[in-house]
Amino acid sequence: MVEGVSERDESQARGLEKMEEDQGDGSVNIYSFSYGKPENMSAARELAFVLVIMGAQFFTQIGVGQGLAPLRIIGEYFGDEDPGVKAWYIAGYSLTVGTFILAAGRLGDLYGHKLMFVLGFSWFSLWSLIAGLSSYVQNSSIFFSFCRGMQGVGPAVLMPNSLAILGRTYHRPGRRKNLAFAMFGACAPGGFVVGSVFSSILTQFASWPWAFYIMAIACAVVSVCALFVIPRDTEDFEEIRKNESFDFFGAFFGVAGLVLVNCAWNQSPIVGWERAYVYILLIVGALCLASFFVVELKFSKHPLIPLSAFNPIIGRTLACVACGWATFGIWIFFIWQFWLNIEHIQPLTGGARFVPAAISGCCASIFTGFVTGCLPTPLVMMFAMIAFCVASILVAPMPIGQTY
Repeated sequence: MVEGVSERDESQARGLEKMEEDQGDGSVNIYSFSYGKPENMSAARELAFVLVIMGAQFFTQIGVGQGLAPLRIIGEYFGDEDPGVKAWYIAGYSLTVGTFILAAGRLGDLYGHKLMFVLGFSWFSLWSLIAGLSSYVQNSSIFFSFCRGMQGVGPAVLMPNSLAILGRTYHRPGRRKNLAFAMFGACAPGGFVVGSVFSSILTQFASWPWAFYIMAIACAVVSVCALFVIPRDTEDFEEIRKNESFDFFGAFFGVAGLVLVNCAWNQSPIVGWERAYVYILLIVGALCLASFFVVELKFSKHPLIPLSAFNPIIGRTLACVACGWATFGIWIFFIWQFWLNIEHIQPLTGGARFVPAAISGCCASIFTGFVTGCLPTPLVMMFAMIAFCVASILVAPMPIGQTY
């Protein structure tokens, strides 16, 4: 395989070539939904396949909702009154989801995306179970926060590999592929609402660990289903590993840098910057990130991120995505804190209030799948960034007692 080109890139290139051939053949309608149907896959098998892959996005967001909605009740259980300490219930999970994803996609290229997908859900199941069992350590929430961090490694493995599997299966560009990816994205708001609502129900009427126990069971079921539903990887991974290698130094410096910087920023509101270890974590983390870029640019033969392939357009796009999701994270965290700590509503009521956001998010994602290719991509991105901005503007002056 050509150096620096992944299996996903080769599959997409073959799909584009095939689409050009089909476009020249008048008997093939490349704009129909039937175009690009996975080979050797019945309609029922395709539906089951898409649902299993969508589970990666769906359960990732459930993990966010199940920690955020019952935040106050879990804090009371462990005796945590400091909002900064309780923020780690969410930050620990988000931290590992965002950092370990750096290396997870590359592992899929080397060892198989299906294998990593199954391992990701298995890991997710295991640490969801342990997070529930952490309720027996009642004198401190440190172990629970640690479990939440380890739980987040599962989604970090799932997300890039699920997208790789989806892209490999729907390798021909077209409406069918656009719809499949749109459905994948639509699971995000729905997953958060399901996580927040069901964790709130279990927290209010049973016990909060049950949300994690049920999560563990569900992830285990999806892991088993993936073994039978996802087509096997066709690549010769032994041959791939002979020609390519995993960038261990890049992975170490990248993950360590992101973890340390995030730990410093999350810990500083709790203990203050006057604690020496806080700014030491920040400095060491910044040095690790600098080392990561040096390793990726100068020394690594097979970098985790091919920085040489970046261009100004990709850079601006990633900057917009980063700012948008950062805004969304701030918005969703503080609106829940406003509801729970200032309006003093029950978590279940908060979940109900969030349902319109899930509906609009699903509709926006499906709509994007239909208009992709019809509208200029910069215009779609502009609408998305405006939506991020307007949501924050509406929340900032929101008075107590206002619902929508």
